[in-house]
Amino acid sequence: MAMSRQLQFDLRPSPVVLRLIIANVALWLLMLLLGDSAERLFVRPYLMVSSDGVVSHFYVWQPFTYMWLHDTAGIAHILFNMVGLFFLGPPLERRWGQRTFLKFYLLTGVIAGFFSVLVGLLIPSFDVPTLGASGSLLGLLAAWSMVLPNTQILLFFVLPVRTRYIVWIAIGLDLVVFFSSSSDSTRVGVHTHIGGALAGWLLITGNWRPRVAWYRLNQLINKGRGGGPKPPSSGKRTNLRVIRGGRDGGGRKDDDLLH
Repeated sequence: MAMSRQLQFDLRPSPVVLRLIIANVALWLLMLLLGDSAERLFVRPYLMVSSDGVVSHFYVWQPFTYMWLHDTAGIAHILFNMVGLFFLGPPLERRWGQRTFLKFYLLTGVIAGFFSVLVGLLIPSFDVPTLGASGSLLGLLAAWSMVLPNTQILLFFVLPVRTRYIVWIAIGLDLVVFFSSSSDSTRVGVHTHIGGALAGWLLITGNWRPRVAWYRLNQLINKGRGGGPKPPSSGKRTNLRVIRGGRDGGGRKDDDLLH
C-alpha cells in the first residue's frame, strides 16, 4: 500500500507506532522461542480470545491479550499486520496525537475481541481461539475511510483507490478468503475484522453514545419530513467523545473535532 503525495506520507514511523511494532514483534519472537508446547498449554487456552474462554472460564483479559499475539507457523501473519500498522498508523498518530491514537488502537482491538466473543456465542462454529492485531488494523482502515476519505492510495502498489472505499475492499477480500477456505486453520477471523471496523466507526462518529445514535437514526428516518428529536446537547465531555482531526478535503480545519 502506497500513499499519494496528497498526504505527504513520511516513511519514518511515529513514536507510538514504533513501540507497538516492537512490542508485537518481540512477543512473536518469544512465542517462537517457547515453541508449540507453550502455545498449546498456555497461549491458546489463556491468551487467545474465544467465547468459551471469556464466558465459560471467565478469562476476561482475552479480548486484550489476543491482539498482541501472532501465528508462529509462518511470518506472513505478523509481517502483514506490522506492515499495515507501519503505513496506516503514523498519519493518524500525527493528526490526533500520541495518546488519542494509542487509545483508539487499543479500544478498537478490545472491542473487536468482545465482538468476536459475541459472534462465537451466536454462531458456535465461529468460536475458535483467535489472535492477531487485525481488529485494530481494520479500525485504522475505518478511520482512514472517514477522517481522510479523499486521500488516494495505491492498493498493492498498483491500483489507485480513494480511502473512503478501502475498508469495504478489505472486508470484501476477507469474505472471499473466508468462504474459499476449506479448513478452520486457514480461515481469517472475518468476524474480528468486522468488529474492528465497526469499533472504528463507532469511536469516530460518536455513535457509541445512545443519544447520538438515536438522534442520527431518527434523522435518517425523518429525512425530508422535518421534525424529529433535537440534536444531543454537548453536556459533559468524556474522553471517548471525539477524535481530533477533521475530514480531509471536507472544508474543516485540522483542529476541528470529528464527532
